Amino acid sequence: MAGQLFGYFGAAAAAGSLLQLNADRIHSAFGIALMQASGTMQVVHGGDPPAKAIYGAFPNHGGLLAALLSKAGLDGKCDALEGVAGLYEMFYGGEYREEALFENLGRKSCVYTLLLCLFFLIFGTLILRFFGVSLAMVRIAGGIVLLKIGFALMSSSPPKNSSADGGRGQDTNIAFMPLAMPLMFGPGAIATVIGMASTIKHSPAEWSDFAAVVAAIFATMLVTYLCLIYAGQLSKKLGRMGIDAITRSVGFFVSAMGVGLVFDGFIEALESHGVTTLH
Repeated sequence: MAGQLFGYFGAAAAAGSLLQLNADRIHSAFGIALMQASGTMQVVHGGDPPAKAIYGAFPNHGGLLAALLSKAGLDGKCDALEGVAGLYEMFYGGEYREEALFENLGRKSCVYTLLLCLFFLIFGTLILRFFGVSLAMVRIAGGIVLLKIGFALMSSSPPKNSSADGGRGQDTNIAFMPLAMPLMFGPGAIATVIGMASTIKHSPAEWSDFAAVVAAIFATMLVTYLCLIYAGQLSKKLGRMGIDAITRSVGFFVSAMGVGLVFDGFIEALESHGVTTLH
C-alpha cells in the first residue's frame, strides 16, 4: 500500500524538483496528488491480470500529472498530508512523527554555525583587512540588517511564500541558509566575534582569552541545539498565540540590538577619525 500512497507524493516531489517548482507550487501538487491516491494493492492479491504489470506506474503518472498541473497554475493546496481528511489522518489514524523530518536539521545548523564562528574568530580580522573594511562599518551594517529583521518579526503579517519567485532554491541547504546564516550567525554575531578576535590580539593573556571565547561559543551552540531539538514540544505547548507573542518580543529586542550596533559603530568610527569628545 505504501507505494500506491506515497508513490504519488514522491513522484510529485521529484517532478516538482525537476520542473523547479517553488514551495507554493509543490504544495499545490501534493493536493492534486492526494486527489488521485487510492492506496489499494488488491490487484496483487486478486488474481493475475495483465494490468498488474503496470499498476506501479500509476503513482508515477499521477505525481507527474500533479506537478505539471500545478506548474500550469492549477491551485490544489488543501493541507494534503496533515488535514482532517489528509493522508496521515485517513490511512494512519493521525499518528506520525513530525519531528522525524527535522531530526538532523538542528544538529547540522549548529555544526555550520559553530564552524562559522570559529572561522570568523580566526580569520575575521584578516578578511576585514583584505576588503579594507573597518570593524565599525561591520557593526553599522550589521545593526541595519538586525533592525530590518527585528521590524519584520514585529510586523503583523508574517512573510508568505511567493508563487512568483521563479521556482528557484530547490537545492538550498536550509540547515546552512537561512538557519545557520543569517538566523543563528548573522551580522550581529559576525561583528561580535570579529570584535572579540581584535580584542584578544591586543590582550596580554592571548591564549587563555582565546580558549575562553571558544568555550563560550561551544556553550552557546549547546544551548541552541537543546532549544532546537525541543522546539516541536515547545511550539505545541505555546500554541500559535504564544509563538506570535514571543516572536514579536524577540523582534523588539533584535531591533534594540540593531540600534546598539549602529550606535557603537558610529561611536567607534568617529573615534577612529579623532573625535573623542563624545565621552
